[in-house]
Amino acid sequence: LEPRLIVHAYDTSGSPTFGGHVPETIEVMGSVSDASDVPIEGYDLLVVTGDTERSIDVVLRSAAEGLSIVTAECLGLRETFSEGMIDIVPVAGSTEDTARSFAAAVSRLSEEPAAMSRDRNRRVRQRIEQRHGPDAYLAGLARSLERTR
Repeated sequence: LEPRLIVHAYDTSGSPTFGGHVPETIEVMGSVSDASDVPIEGYDLLVVTGDTERSIDVVLRSAAEGLSIVTAECLGLRETFSEGMIDIVPVAGSTEDTARSFAAAVSRLSEEPAAMSRDRNRRVRQRIEQRHGPDAYLAGLARSLERTR
């Protein structure tokens, strides 16, 4: 028996959730209608096919948990994550092309050695903590309050 990668895909904007182009070794568990409902515990990989402003919330939460991430292009992602930290899929062209792009990204990650995934996910988690953790938030708030005095 081949190991299966457990993927939980969600969609809040009518984007494709792979369109049937998922390799047999990947099991898609379902979808939810709201980003705040995305369960991130117990999964190997988060796939975000929606490109709304709420998508970045679940991406940040999942990155902080150390999940590998494949996500649709969304405002702010490229500014938050360095090249190679997460897979960002441009949503352009036909629905079929986009579905194939998502499936290819998931396949790439499913074949990645575990040590490589852990190292990348550790770096992503550190980036999230540095830029979006409580200390970073309070420092940014303090700077904003200082400027308005």
